[in-house]
Amino acid sequence: VWVDYAGGHFTFAFASKNVYQAALDLTLDSAKFTVPVELIGFPKATILGLTGSEEGMIINDSDDHVPVIYENGKWYPIQLGAALQ
Repeated sequence: VWVDYAGGHFTFAFASKNVYQAALDLTLDSAKFTVPVELIGFPKATILGLTGSEEGMIINDSDDHVPVIYENGKWYPIQLGAALQ
């Protein structure tokens, strides 16, 4: 993993044998991923038992196979549309 800072941007990248693949660009107000992001998955009971959850946290409910978001002190499932075809 390679980290660079320039012009207010932190860039995290993978580098191997002169091949550079930027993966994440961070600024004070945004995070841009250039690779797929995988949400951590927990069973529903674990999610409901978490302490210290912050507004806007997103976790994958591994029991119901749906992402959930923490807002106003509670976890809410994110409604999914039709599957891609």
